[in-house]
Amino acid sequence: MVQKSDKKKESKDTFNIPADIRRYIAIVRKEGNEDIKRHTDRVRAEANEDLTRYMGALMEENREQIKGISERFVDFDRTLNSHTEMIGDIAEDVAVLRVDVAVLKEDVVVLKDDMVIVKKDISIMKEDISVLKDDMVIVKKDISIMKEDISVLKDDMVIVKKDISEIKGDLKQKVDRGEFVVLERRVTSVEANV
Repeated sequence: MVQKSDKKKESKDTFNIPADIRRYIAIVRKEGNEDIKRHTDRVRAEANEDLTRYMGALMEENREQIKGISERFVDFDRTLNSHTEMIGDIAEDVAVLRVDVAVLKEDVVVLKDDMVIVKKDISIMKEDISVLKDDMVIVKKDISIMKEDISVLKDDMVIVKKDISEIKGDLKQKVDRGEFVVLERRVTSVEANV
């Protein structure tokens, strides 16, 4: 154990610095520390000043960007609100259109039924028109016959007029009750034929 303590003494002795030098080192250290501290404070102050300016510029730039983003957000919000309103209007329109389409579907079913009826009616009308055509042919023949009959009646009327004028002449000359009755009957029959 004695040897160990000798080693400790030797290590202290090798690093044994005289007191003057220690004081000098302490003063140099103190001055150096003060110089370092002053330099550090000055560098720190400059850095703080630069950092403050830089941070101020960054903050200003960020404020402008945030302001721009908030304006865009307001615009997006307005656009979103208008789109929401438009979607609501479109949804209402779609609901109305669905109702209208349902009504139209019902109307189409009714129209289909009506078209079936109309087709049947047209078929019946075609048959009726065919019958009317046939009837018109008969009517034309009848009119042709009636024209002939009217022509004959005209001729007969000419004869009747002559007969009447002769009868008038004869009547003026002679008026007999029996002849007058016969004449009256003839005129009545001629009038009935006309």
